[in-house]
Amino acid sequence: MAKNPGRCWRCRRCGTLLGVERGGKLHLKYKNAQYMVEGTVTAVCHRCNELSAMMTTGSRQDQDARSETPRSGA
Repeated sequence: MAKNPGRCWRCRRCGTLLGVERGGKLHLKYKNAQYMVEGTVTAVCHRCNELSAMMTTGSRQDQDARSETPRSGA
């Protein structure tokens, strides 16, 4: 068993597992397709067609760090 299973993202209507967040990235898997994404993700549940959204925890910190970059010519 993994030491850090991550944060589960589940459908708010039926509870189907939509993805697992680890290290600020969301792992999405459906049949043979797999994706690693970050930021705000919106998905339609493949069981009940409910629309769900999630923001990865690392994405907010990354955006804040980028916005603090000094601008030249100020």
